[in-house]
Amino acid sequence: MKSMPGKTRIAVPRLGILVLLAAAAASTHAFAAPCPESQAAMPQLGKFVTQGASFVLYLPQGWTCSEKTSGGILSLQVAAPDGLAGAEIEYGPGGGQGGEAEARLVIGRLAARFPGLRLAHPMRSPDRKRIVFDALYDDPQKGPRESRCWVTSEGSQAMASRIEAPAGKLAASKEMLLSILANARLTKGTIGAGTAPAVALAPHQLRDGSASFSIPRGWRVQDLGKTQFIALDPAGRFSFMVAKADMVSPQMGLKAPGLLVLPFMTPHEAFQKLCAQLGIARNMKFTWIERYEAMERSAGQVFTAGSVRIEAFMYTCDGGIGPSKGFTFGMGFYSRVGTWSLNHFSVAGPEAEFDAFAPNFANMLESYRISQAWVGEYIKQGLANLRRLQQETSRVVARNAREIRDMMQAAYEERQASQDYIDYQRTNYIRGEQDWISSVEGGDVYHSDSWGVKNTATGEFYKGQPYDYVHFKGENPKYAETMTAIDSRELWEKNIRNK
Repeated sequence: MKSMPGKTRIAVPRLGILVLLAAAAASTHAFAAPCPESQAAMPQLGKFVTQGASFVLYLPQGWTCSEKTSGGILSLQVAAPDGLAGAEIEYGPGGGQGGEAEARLVIGRLAARFPGLRLAHPMRSPDRKRIVFDALYDDPQKGPRESRCWVTSEGSQAMASRIEAPAGKLAASKEMLLSILANARLTKGTIGAGTAPAVALAPHQLRDGSASFSIPRGWRVQDLGKTQFIALDPAGRFSFMVAKADMVSPQMGLKAPGLLVLPFMTPHEAFQKLCAQLGIARNMKFTWIERYEAMERSAGQVFTAGSVRIEAFMYTCDGGIGPSKGFTFGMGFYSRVGTWSLNHFSVAGPEAEFDAFAPNFANMLESYRISQAWVGEYIKQGLANLRRLQQETSRVVARNAREIRDMMQAAYEERQASQDYIDYQRTNYIRGEQDWISSVEGGDVYHSDSWGVKNTATGEFYKGQPYDYVHFKGENPKYAETMTAIDSRELWEKNIRNK
């Protein structure tokens, strides 16, 4: 591979391949949209909506498109009538580690499909969020192929675009394929890789009659008695749990097999410690914690033996199924004699699929009910305070189900804004375009492409080599000023999206 003058390179191993990513400024490489003259010769494009209504795009007559979801990734495939040329877009959750990490995943998927994969001409943008590379491989059905790939990562969202054709013929199809990619849009209402469809729930009651709840058909339940249980999906990937852990304070000096010795701590700290100590989850990181002080005061009027701490929290971790995500509502009750307990309601699943499944979790949490007949029997046995506490718990769970829904709506709106920005980045990168802000002209936005620079506020246009996408570096053609490139989501929202 040739090194590019003035560009550095880094080595990234992936499946035995040494991937060299050249550090290249986006403004030095043009991926231009067809010029107006060539557009006139292109076939007429018609509007298409994929069968799942996740994408809207424009295709020539005879071309086909389809969509699919696999492993948390939503993808669009486009193919020419003869099946030789084509394009693909993939949307999915990002790992938050930038375009290089996402590019390695894309390369890994390609290498799994085509063992003889060879990479060429890799480049990256200065902010490391956008990667472009060429790929050569042999398709068992179509023979030698060549492809160009773009990968963009922004926060929790990632996207990969790819065009392909028989080896040596990509240049002839590139204009059409880039036009199709640049005009493909993810429809509003689609969240990342999609929201999981609502799952039908079936009622279930614990053997001792202490509690009832609803779970998807086919889930298996481990009955722990006294309102507690663990429910798992058939594959053991998603879980719903209501449980209690009893601990003693180290100050008591007690040691015995199976005895949990921990100082009193907040519910999220206790949950993290217990999961690590019992080998259930490692590397737990909290993304959201909320304390319910009013509820603590209310519970304290019932539980008079010591302190109460109540929290809800969201977290990610490494579990038995790999990267996982969960939500827990926890209540810590500390007695003055040195013993304490953590009661918790928890749901968890694969990190990449949790958000999509969350509405189903909310329905399951909301369905949980304490049996009043069972509580009444315990009252007869002298636990007069239990009923009031458990009724409060049921109300808390129901309220938290609503809060989960609100939280998911906020997460959806944030993901949609992030997805719009990724679309903006990808389209500009493929077409060879860039937007700039002029502070001298009061925030006017200039738009550069392969032919020149245009002031979008006044319509003034400057053409020629100094102003095309390849050579233009942001110099204001009218005033002595180097304009600011719109290369962050903050600048894009302020100057493009919200105007």
